[in-house]
Amino acid sequence: MQKPFRLPSNDAWIKKGPSLLQNLIRIFGKLNGFEEQYAAVKRWALPIHHVAEILNPDVDKRSETVRFHMQQLLNWVEHTYTSEEDKPMVANLTSYTRGFWKGLFTCYDHPHVPRTNNDHERFFRRTKTRHRRMTGLRSWNEYILRSGEMVVFVDDASARMMS
Repeated sequence: MQKPFRLPSNDAWIKKGPSLLQNLIRIFGKLNGFEEQYAAVKRWALPIHHVAEILNPDVDKRSETVRFHMQQLLNWVEHTYTSEEDKPMVANLTSYTRGFWKGLFTCYDHPHVPRTNNDHERFFRRTKTRHRRMTGLRSWNEYILRSGEMVVFVDDASARMMS
């Protein structure tokens, strides 16, 4: 007589199957309470995607055209998203855009100007991390005041040597 088929006992999913399944059912059961918020966030993501498309650098883009398209988009957002629950998103988008408006379009006319400062932020983070590892101090203010531009020069040279 042949033995009945048995699943291997060392399989974690099988061992914890019922409790994992119960956890999944519990988690997905809670998602129903967030349908309204999800719909609002999904609706609000549309203007953000449009902003990203407009600001995406391209060979033929000039600051005048990008500025014009951004202004048209902001007008569209203000006229389209008029309900009470949309007001925080509209105010946030408008205030952030207006806050950066003056320098937002410079990179399209001057190719040497980067579109974002992400590279600078990474460089400063790397410099701060190295300082913290060397000294054990969290603050690097005194280090910058004492050493000034030499910090940047030394860190940049060491970064080039390491890469």
